[in-house]
Amino acid sequence: MTDPTRDLPVARVSVTGTGRVERAADLARATFVVEGRRPSAADARSVAAGLANSVLVALGAVGIPAPDMRTAGIDVSPEWDHEGNRPVRKGFTVTNRIAVVIRDLELVGAVLDAGLEAGATGLDAVSFQLADSTADAAAARRLAVADARARAQTIAEAAGTTLGPLVAISEGTAAGPLGRPELRLTAMSDAAYAMTPVMPGTIEVTVTVTAEWTLAAAPG
Repeated sequence: MTDPTRDLPVARVSVTGTGRVERAADLARATFVVEGRRPSAADARSVAAGLANSVLVALGAVGIPAPDMRTAGIDVSPEWDHEGNRPVRKGFTVTNRIAVVIRDLELVGAVLDAGLEAGATGLDAVSFQLADSTADAAAARRLAVADARARAQTIAEAAGTTLGPLVAISEGTAAGPLGRPELRLTAMSDAAYAMTPVMPGTIEVTVTVTAEWTLAAAPG
């Protein structure tokens, strides 16, 4: 006798699994801002360059090696005033951004102090990260696969079937590592700045996978 179920499509279950791993941050990145304002672009650039050099020297003095400091951007923009309805250029602003990698988190406070005290007019961003998240991503990936299998197993049991062979699996867009919220500061008094806490916290690495299994009839 012909099996009536022979030509039926094979039942399948597709699920998404998520794996998360948290680890204490071990690296910080900061971007200092220095500005020079003068009537001419050349003078503004000279002022900004002098301030930037002072900041670089100060950061080196607190332990930041030269390879961990770089120019993140230089902007030149005119400043305008108005005489009646007529715009009049009154000068130029040159903005220099200095990006710094801080590998010793014990130095973060000292680095921020040194940069601002040396002439930085602001701190565009401070973020905490993992120097190398490769092992964390691998662990999160294994957790994501295990989570997907557990979800598929639950669905199979609820449907009165068993989980068959894995037929497809793909990794979703990585969502991590997720750092702590960025900190932004402008130049301020020593007393006010001393009150700013620096707390690296933990970093979350998240991986998602989508997996598909066939479903087989439960035995018996």
